Amino acid sequence: MSAMNVKKLLVVLTLTLFSTVKFTLDKNPMSVLNVGKEFIVERNLTSAENAGKSSTDNHTLFSIREFILERNLMTVRSVAKPSVHDYLSFGIRESIQEKSPMNKPYGCSVCGKTFSQKGHLTQHQRIHTGEKPYECSECEKAFTFSVLSSLVQHQRIHNGKKPYECHKCGKAFSQGSHLIQHQRSHTGEKPYECNECGKTFAQISTLINHKRTHNGEKPYECSDCGKAFSQSAHLIRHRRIHTGENPYECSDCGKAFNIRSSLIQHHRIHTGEKPYECSECGKAFSQHSQFTQHQRVHTGEKPYVCTECGKSFRQRSHLTRHQRIHSRERPYTCNQCGKTFSQRITLKVRE
Repeated sequence: MSAMNVKKLLVVLTLTLFSTVKFTLDKNPMSVLNVGKEFIVERNLTSAENAGKSSTDNHTLFSIREFILERNLMTVRSVAKPSVHDYLSFGIRESIQEKSPMNKPYGCSVCGKTFSQKGHLTQHQRIHTGEKPYECSECEKAFTFSVLSSLVQHQRIHNGKKPYECHKCGKAFSQGSHLIQHQRSHTGEKPYECNECGKTFAQISTLINHKRTHNGEKPYECSDCGKAFSQSAHLIRHRRIHTGENPYECSDCGKAFNIRSSLIQHHRIHTGEKPYECSECGKAFSQHSQFTQHQRVHTGEKPYVCTECGKSFRQRSHLTRHQRIHSRERPYTCNQCGKTFSQRITLKVRE
């Protein structure tokens, strides 16, 4: 091959190379990660070799190959340096590929859910088996998931760690999710909406409990008496009737209560606090229920109606007492003579 022909061949191959590199970069900026790979120029060299079949100068062709590869490397380096966007795009594609069904070879034999990693499948299967291998060294409570999640959060109960602080009021929390919920008290955000009535809530758990007022669902059942409740907190409170547990104790007199709200109301006997004031007459009350009943004196509201005769009452207890006229129920018995009465006050007067 003459020097002139070699020069012409170099010009043709160089122009072809530049157009190939530019097209590749335009179509896929991440091809810069494949810098120096010969496959871009191999096609061009093969074409050149076929075009110049009469050439037997292997040294010349080798030199051409080396020249083009060197120029390829330099061109790619100078034309397109990978940006943050390029790397992020590459990462997103990798993530999408990882999440595709073909990249989730580990399947749960119980529910069919698939996972990309065997460890994730192992953790998931504990939902079905009930296995809780992670135990708290303080109280021996066990958890399904690893020390990086459930157990670590639980241990903050013992060590008092509250790493999540509200920048508005400075209140701190042991869990990030609790901080997010708390911040809604400042912003007024209520992102969870009931599709039945449109009422909104700050917490999804409150929405779930609320929705049971529409569907009548009561999933929490007492194992002692069979009574069912829509909320787990209501079942816990109810069970104290059977166990006799009164965990809330008054620091002033030692009297104990089975629900916290009862202790708060009781405390007002000692403090004299009456936070509920009537805007009509100025009378104040220590309990909200008393305040609500009192307001009916002004409004005339009587929401409790007898199904037998239609008579209505301001208080539920008055309706209950009235209904005994129809049912002839006499639940109060005198210990002295055995006589029965429909009202407790009548029995007390007799005694």
